Amino acid sequence: CYAGIADGSTTSPALPSTVGLRISGVGNVPLPILGHQANKIKSMSTTTNGGGPVFEIEADEIKIQNPQWEASLEKLVETVAYKLGVLPSYLSAELDKLVYVEKGGQIERDSDNEDVLGSLFIQLPSKFKGGEMTVYNANSSFKFPLGARGHATYSCFFACHFSDCEYAFASLSSGSRVLLRYSLLYNEAGGFPTASQINESVSTLKWSLSGLPPVDRMIVYPLKKEYRVHDLLNTGINGLSRVHRKKAEALKAAGRDWELLIVTAKMVHTHHYRGGCSDDSSIIDIFDEAGICVSNEMQWLKDAVDFESFVNEGMMLGVDNEYECISNWGTCTSCTGGYYEDTKKTYMATFLVSYDPSFDTELKCLG
Repeated sequence: CYAGIADGSTTSPALPSTVGLRISGVGNVPLPILGHQANKIKSMSTTTNGGGPVFEIEADEIKIQNPQWEASLEKLVETVAYKLGVLPSYLSAELDKLVYVEKGGQIERDSDNEDVLGSLFIQLPSKFKGGEMTVYNANSSFKFPLGARGHATYSCFFACHFSDCEYAFASLSSGSRVLLRYSLLYNEAGGFPTASQINESVSTLKWSLSGLPPVDRMIVYPLKKEYRVHDLLNTGINGLSRVHRKKAEALKAAGRDWELLIVTAKMVHTHHYRGGCSDDSSIIDIFDEAGICVSNEMQWLKDAVDFESFVNEGMMLGVDNEYECISNWGTCTSCTGGYYEDTKKTYMATFLVSYDPSFDTELKCLG
């Protein structure tokens, strides 16, 4: 499960705050909802769910008029796929209903239809207090306030979960909220993943990370590709390819309290014509997951990570003979030299670095 604000940050793409909501029999509905329109919505509701004043309107009575909504929703669904650990190309969202909740209303603990991968709740701009959402997964629970302290008035929030999880919304202490509930459909012939399956795969890495000693609480993952500054600046993990974004999200899920960095680096591998080899590596830039350049603050990383090691293929740089480097760094970007000259091969590559900031003092001492 996952929840966040749809404001265009690294967490998710932006959903337009001017939604253009229209309900049959009610008309255009500005948000947050006003009193006279609330009465119309309640009169048009077809069912109630949960405890207290909770009202539902079916999808065929709802229209989103903002022309940017569908494109924004597609981007959000892609983000949801990354957060849930599934393939974005197979995931889509289908609107089920609108849920309107007033003061004292709550949605009691419930689960989804097992024929879908899960649910996506989009909370439209609303003004309320209370109403915390809880998602239950096996022996764990996760709580999401969804902007209850005032941020929800001007922005959309979202929450997603798998169908084998249960969810509930606590009672509102004041105000009202509007939720759009979407079914998450997964178009793969072999069926769709569940929370228990994803947790099983993530837990192995999570347990491995938690068992590391302080000076080893860091993972360096080579992407075997060079990302340039304009790919990463102010976009961070959103600027990565789909495959690499999945790797980044997996590291974030396994190490929830760990920091994730994106490091661009350069390696010059020199074969000396008189014999022997040498290497010279340098970090070009370091970005946090949001795409903020943190190179100055993270200079200690160069000493903490042995980018020049080439003992075998499992290290940062492998050598299959004295002339050729193998590809944890990707392909060679330039080669200079010849007979009776040193031969220099330059490699440019990007790495994901995840580390536990609780032990950054120990990591800094590695240098």
